[in-house]
Amino acid sequence: MDPTVRRSSRLQRGLGATTLALLTCAALLNVTTPAAVAAPAADAPAELVLPAAPRGLPTRDRLFVAGDTGLLHAREGDDRLLWTRYDTGATTDTGLRLPAPVDGGLDQGRPSRGYSGAENHRYGTTSDSVAVPVAATAQAPAKVDLYDLAGGKPVALGSVTVPAGQSYYGTYGRTVLTFEGSDSAVTGWFLNRLDGASTVRTKVALPAGAALASSVHDGDQNSLILRHRQNDLSHSVLVDVATGQTTALPDEGQYEFSHTFRLAKGKVLRTGDQNMVDVLDRAQPQTVLSSTYLNPVSGELRLLGDWLIGTDSVFGTSGDNRGRPLHFTPIGSTSGTVEYLLELADSQLLPAPDGSLIAVGSPKTPQYGEQPLFALQRITAAGTAKPQAAKLADVPPAPATVFGLSIGGGVLTAASDTVRFQPGDTTGSFRSYRISNDPTPVNTFENLDGTHTISNCFSHGTACVGLQSTGDGRYLEHDPIQRNAAVFRKVGYRDWAGTVPTGNVDGLRTADAAGRYVALAQTAYGNWTSNHTVIVGDLDTRTQVFQTQATGVAVQGDTLWLSRQNDKTVYASDMKGEMDRGTFTTPCPATLLEAVGRYVSWACQDSQGTVRTSGVYDTSTRQTLSVPVMSTGWTNSIWGRESLLGDGYLVRQDLATGRLLLLDFHDGIKASGGESTVAVRTLAQGEEWKSQRFANRSWAVDRTGSNIVWTDADGQRIHVANNGITAPKAGDRFTTLSPARLLDTRAGLGRTGTEPVAAGGEVSLQVAGRSGVPQSGVKAVVLNVTVTDPKSDGHLTVWPSGTTRPDSSNLNWTTTARSTCATRAGARRT
Repeated sequence: MDPTVRRSSRLQRGLGATTLALLTCAALLNVTTPAAVAAPAADAPAELVLPAAPRGLPTRDRLFVAGDTGLLHAREGDDRLLWTRYDTGATTDTGLRLPAPVDGGLDQGRPSRGYSGAENHRYGTTSDSVAVPVAATAQAPAKVDLYDLAGGKPVALGSVTVPAGQSYYGTYGRTVLTFEGSDSAVTGWFLNRLDGASTVRTKVALPAGAALASSVHDGDQNSLILRHRQNDLSHSVLVDVATGQTTALPDEGQYEFSHTFRLAKGKVLRTGDQNMVDVLDRAQPQTVLSSTYLNPVSGELRLLGDWLIGTDSVFGTSGDNRGRPLHFTPIGSTSGTVEYLLELADSQLLPAPDGSLIAVGSPKTPQYGEQPLFALQRITAAGTAKPQAAKLADVPPAPATVFGLSIGGGVLTAASDTVRFQPGDTTGSFRSYRISNDPTPVNTFENLDGTHTISNCFSHGTACVGLQSTGDGRYLEHDPIQRNAAVFRKVGYRDWAGTVPTGNVDGLRTADAAGRYVALAQTAYGNWTSNHTVIVGDLDTRTQVFQTQATGVAVQGDTLWLSRQNDKTVYASDMKGEMDRGTFTTPCPATLLEAVGRYVSWACQDSQGTVRTSGVYDTSTRQTLSVPVMSTGWTNSIWGRESLLGDGYLVRQDLATGRLLLLDFHDGIKASGGESTVAVRTLAQGEEWKSQRFANRSWAVDRTGSNIVWTDADGQRIHVANNGITAPKAGDRFTTLSPARLLDTRAGLGRTGTEPVAAGGEVSLQVAGRSGVPQSGVKAVVLNVTVTDPKSDGHLTVWPSGTTRPDSSNLNWTTTARSTCATRAGARRT
């Protein structure tokens, strides 16, 4: 058969649109025993690596020096000092390095601190001359190397040695500022100006006996502002960095530094008098040129020509953590109103020598699901015209951290701090991918689903959220309960897809989910070997089906598997627990169960949740495969599920060798024994696998497909690998498959888009090679076809592609209908 086997169906009659869903039931094939897979061959299929999704919170781009021709800055997670030119926006690596990479400034996914004031000038200010401090060694004293970056690459200007008994503070043009005393108790300030090959040193003359502030209030290549207290009064002075001459600023008062000053081209900005902002003449700072009424800002405030430009901090608020508006108002205004120049901006605002300002932000708040387009922005104002922001260079998004992941029916879902509106209690979203079952998997579709809240991931670290796929495009969090109901989600849905009532049972967690059913189990509360409440819910009808007491639970199709306290028997029944469907025994009372196809995996935990014994039972051969466990001692440092079951294989983590292993028994467990009786191959290997990485958080298995997924060491990229098991060949009998949804037009499953199928429309559907259906040799498949929300009466026809459409229909409706049909393979589904 052609490997592009499809099915076709056409909607007839009614004029309205409808949505369509299709579920495989069985395929006509003859199962044979392919050769066992012992180890990956040299030409083994390559894995798919999904790049890190963009983080919702923008990359922190720390601004250091706005010079005459360009900007010195560095980005989060990197220690490289970069230079971006104003005229071209080109960004180059200067070759200069920070002592450590730039910190993102986040705690639990939120800004961890407020605005800390103007940059400390350690690398220079308002000049193309930049400084790189060099610590003292046993052979040489501390020094500051100065470079000219006008050409984009550092050209050495010379070095300034830090005198003995002094410490380095910052650089202003070609003047290095040092101090005596300690970081918290400065006793003297010194100017060290590089003049050719020599250094001119000047002590700043401040009143004897004054208590000096331990930081520079503001500065540029011409002046800096120092502060001190004397006789219970505060004082601020403007210091000429070339001569050391001081000029008093209007700041005298009994309260400690009640004003804030910022230097501007030819002027000085003063704030602090009851929401009034004064512009002072820099040459004669006692002269007030204008006053403006403005509500206080929590970020930076600067003067740009005849305009005040302000930013705000995002710290400690419930609003958008991606940034706050950068706003402006004319000097002399008395209204207190502002206009927005950038709708999202960082709180940094750096002045350049020509009076322009540098900021980081985005002109527009992004739409749902879009990445904020943060960039380095240069702000200018020509004459009386309003300020304008021009992009210098884009700020690349930071990589998102994957909190948890699951995969089922070819749908991979990851919870991460990816793109979404991010107020104080929301840190990201669920992002879903559709992955093919090819030997080398392919990502065919990607969708941003609903939000993820910080309350479900306080650590904001990798593997903090458990996910469970149902295999049909739906999924649940490990902690799914909201307002006495279990919430389930669906690919393509921004909000909840639905809920299942749970009543007043506390501590329910998702234990298992498959198709329409979910099993919720109560937290063990310190004893994993005791019975606890188990609730089975129907996701389709959104009702509670069954409630019982058990230690372990698994759902498989319409079969429920249960284990009980002090009982070595595992029981199978219908979902209501009314019809017995068989049993098998384990060497210890099981507490963890999972069922796929003919296999049931089980594990026995001790009272603290550490797995002590584990295995897989073959319901056809009635043989058991013993599976090694992680814990080799009697400590409880390891807990929870250690392996995941696929259809004919098991995936487990081996701590001793640091590997993720696949145990292949797809042709059946012939005789009871250990891992040496089956084929084993390595999926992943590295130091990160020598510590426990939790299933359905850091790695997962597609129980109704053929892929295994895991995150890399930093929890940012997702790896997808095919299980490498040869698909069974077709024959002359039907073989049942685990139910899997192949088409759902509401969720974009099986075709592009989520629009309803119009009357007379066709949908071409790939069946072969999906959800357990072999890629070739299939003669026929049995499908469940469901129509929902039809707009008028109609019918639907299903037929194989490459053949003439029959005149008869498979489904007729006046309201929502479902039908089972059998059709030959070799088809197209429309």
